[in-house]
Amino acid sequence: MMGIEPEEEIEVVHIPPPCLFIYVAGKMSWIDSEDSEWIPSTLRITSCSTKRRIKELEETFNIRFIFPDEVFFDHGGDRIEGIVGRDISLIDRCDGVVALFTHKIQVGTMVEVFHALRRGKEVLVLFSDELLQPAGSEVSSTTKDYLPIKKPLFMRGESNHYWFLINYLLLYSSQWVSIYVVKDLDGVVSAIREWIEKLRIEKRLE
Repeated sequence: MMGIEPEEEIEVVHIPPPCLFIYVAGKMSWIDSEDSEWIPSTLRITSCSTKRRIKELEETFNIRFIFPDEVFFDHGGDRIEGIVGRDISLIDRCDGVVALFTHKIQVGTMVEVFHALRRGKEVLVLFSDELLQPAGSEVSSTTKDYLPIKKPLFMRGESNHYWFLINYLLLYSSQWVSIYVVKDLDGVVSAIREWIEKLRIEKRLE
């Protein structure tokens, strides 16, 4: 009687859980009368590819990005009960926040930035160059697609809508916040990549 061949040993590949969870704040826009989604679109930052490009960084850095429209509750419709509390609870559970400003009025995004800072979270704030033109910035006129903003703005015209927010963050929360002006989607991804690398070093992650 022939012996039974032993089953081939299967190599078990250990996939570590994400070492960082990052909440991504940005503009929520209506799809129809019932539903909304995370759409940070401008003339040069298109909504359909922004989320996909950001998520491509997950495998590289073993992290997970959490978008407000991907969780178990809906931001659309007329009822808003529970949305604020649930968004805030996500921020509380994350290691950091990326806030993308692409429109003139993003009150919810600003509130989420302040809450994250209040909780001692690291925050990356990105402004499209259509909203922010700091003196001396060449992000719109050169091949550079993103630039850090490290000094308070000097003239109101550098950002008619966000100069107060930017100067407050730089004057009172600079140890927790990084601010960039981005020209396009490549700039968004490059700035996030640079910030994640810095965050991993600070947290002493492999």
